[in-house]
Amino acid sequence: MAVDVRIQHGLQPVTQARALQTLLAVNAILPLPIESMLARIDEELQANPALDRETYPCAQCGHPVEGVVCGRCGHSVLSGTARFRGEGRATASRADGEEFDPLSQATRPPSLIEHLEHALAAHLKNPEDLRIGEYLIGCLDSRGYFDGDVNYAAADLDVPVAALERVLKQIQSLDPPGVGARSLQECLLIQLQGLAPSPIRTVATRIIADHLAEVARERHAVVAEALGIAVAEVREALAFMRRNLSPSPAEQFAAEHGGNTLRPEEVALPDVILTRTETGYKIEINGAGALTLRLNPFYRQALARTD
Repeated sequence: MAVDVRIQHGLQPVTQARALQTLLAVNAILPLPIESMLARIDEELQANPALDRETYPCAQCGHPVEGVVCGRCGHSVLSGTARFRGEGRATASRADGEEFDPLSQATRPPSLIEHLEHALAAHLKNPEDLRIGEYLIGCLDSRGYFDGDVNYAAADLDVPVAALERVLKQIQSLDPPGVGARSLQECLLIQLQGLAPSPIRTVATRIIADHLAEVARERHAVVAEALGIAVAEVREALAFMRRNLSPSPAEQFAAEHGGNTLRPEEVALPDVILTRTETGYKIEINGAGALTLRLNPFYRQALARTD
């Protein structure tokens, strides 16, 4: 009995499920809530130097933002939470036209911006000075430092530099100590001025004013020789500074006013925002601007050269 065996070649489409690395990564990332997503992005940015955050204009002031919070006005790209500076300020209405509901934030402690504005209003009665003060307070960064240029600010407000400097001094006299400083050195010196006079405060003042760089390098012997004191006295002054001074007045304020505790309005953040409009509904991804990454320009150029 003869057996006829024939071998044929051909193409036949076949559907086959394959676990691609890209698909696995997408499936792992998509279910994450917004805050976990932002934490995951921060981890990737720390681990991968080829990645950068994509900047986007602030919805409130137009300043380029890289991350969640605008460094100029404090506006947060996240809705549904009261962040350090911008969100939840006591305005009559919201940007989307809805009426502001004061009861929705009745449990929210005052932000640093609100605290400073109220305190400054009690100190200044001149409307022009108040206008300058509100502008300067809006220029504070996340540490509570004045993140701006006095000459530019004076030109922007059309006021003399001396007037702006005077109001800035008023802000620096407010609580928390050191707020409104233009550098770490100025921040620490302002805080020292508020402490009771003592020999150790005098030593600390001299160290900060003239030898802060040496202290950062832990060159205690060099500082002691320059001041004509023992190394032990330098170390005692540094311990005094650690106990009584804070390099970040804003963080100190947040810690003292419930900033490290979970507030009711911060329990959950919406991943998607659904807004009813005249023509239907608008769907927005909460914090979408902070979720966009890009390839670092240096690595992009290097990749182009290899091609």
